Amino acid sequence: MRGPLAERAAAVVAGPRADPDLTAAEALEADLAARARRARSALADAGPADAHDRAAALVEITELRLAVRAHVADRPDAVHRRIHAALERLRRVERVAELLPAAARELAGSCGFRRAVVSRIRNARWRAEAVWMAPDLDPATSAATAELLTTTWFPLGPGGLETGLVHRRTAGLVAPDSPKTDPGLMEVSRTPGYVVAPVTVGGRPIGFLQADCGDDGRELTTLDLEAMRAFAMGFGLVFERVARLEGLADRRRRLQDAADAAVGGLEAIGSEERTLVRGATSGTVDHVADATPPGPSSVELLLTAREREVLDHLVTGARNGQIAARLVISEDTVKSHVRTITRKLHASNRADAVARYLRLVMRDGR
Repeated sequence: MRGPLAERAAAVVAGPRADPDLTAAEALEADLAARARRARSALADAGPADAHDRAAALVEITELRLAVRAHVADRPDAVHRRIHAALERLRRVERVAELLPAAARELAGSCGFRRAVVSRIRNARWRAEAVWMAPDLDPATSAATAELLTTTWFPLGPGGLETGLVHRRTAGLVAPDSPKTDPGLMEVSRTPGYVVAPVTVGGRPIGFLQADCGDDGRELTTLDLEAMRAFAMGFGLVFERVARLEGLADRRRRLQDAADAAVGGLEAIGSEERTLVRGATSGTVDHVADATPPGPSSVELLLTAREREVLDHLVTGARNGQIAARLVISEDTVKSHVRTITRKLHASNRADAVARYLRLVMRDGR
């Protein structure tokens, strides 16, 4: 194995322009990772007679992996090209619910990680919304890790690792024995260390990206840190775009439903008026015509575009937290908009504001 494997590694890293997209280097690194896992397992089961040879094989594989990783580290442009391509694919996703699992998968694929997590922040806590794990990882560990990450809200307390990264708006490398990490998570996931970066939208942190190398034995490097930082920055822009487009599509759909309902109501009213006209005298006809409201209402002048967006979500029965997530604003901002809307519409509560808004929409249709 020593000769052919070493020759293959030498061919991959030969010359500064060899394999510009690093496809061969990545394939070799994956092969070496698999060989390293098998070598460690064989060494653990080895007896005194063959322990030396198996240890030597593991050392050789590790040295070759370091050489390949050094070659990859010298070519960050290739990593950034893969990140750019991954973000372009994510831009074509139309729903946030589909974007998050796709982002976890693309983060791992473009940056060379074997486990990737997309988490959200809410009320000074974080929880995973999407988890991607390499299929060949230990299934029991993967299942337990995904279960813990997606069902537990981890606090963002003072002195916590993720808290510091949020304040500094930067990425970080996390050692497995860091006192700032959650001990339960580190024990269940068996992570050898991970890299994490906050995701920001409009300057406000909304979540995290977290990733590691699983059990392949590869140590995280500054290249992994830079790749995570670049992906997180681009993903924040992609998330904002997809969330806004989804919100606009939902708003158009709700307005169309409201317009359809208004047309139906107006047709019913028109039928009643025609009945009155057919049975009325000439004077009654003039009186009915004079009572018709003149022109459209002033909804656009009364409410701002953002207030109308909030009202469109209120019509569906959405709560403040749901509206905040859809419009990518804080819950306090939503509450402020609701108070302003209620005051402008002279409504007594949210339900009354919705009713008055729908009546205005129907008058606009008329």
